[in-house]
Amino acid sequence: SRSAASLLDASLPNAAVVFAATDRVHNHPLTLTGRTLVSGYGGWIWSHGFDWENRARLFTSALAAGTREEFCETLAPLAVTHVAITDDERRTWPEASSPAVQSILGLAPGGEPSPPRVLALRDIC
Repeated sequence: SRSAASLLDASLPNAAVVFAATDRVHNHPLTLTGRTLVSGYGGWIWSHGFDWENRARLFTSALAAGTREEFCETLAPLAVTHVAITDDERRTWPEASSPAVQSILGLAPGGEPSPPRVLALRDIC
């Protein structure tokens, strides 16, 4: 939604590289902010012939990390500076992420809709 995009835009530095559910949600509000995304929607990336499989593996590995250190080490090659938590992440990540990642990011299965928030990776790692 535009309101979520406006909140994200105001919360993110222009040079941010954002880890979010943009690989699973083709119309994520981050796409309206002009920020660099770790991954776009897989269907679009694939149809343009980009090699996206390694990035997808890193993305999946980060969500499956068993510790904070493993989560941070997995994101390091992707140059992530921020993690965005919107209703899209609340809806899709709890089922795909480990209990450790759910705790690190403050996710809970079936979480209620709430305003987007941005976590600086330097504060997590």
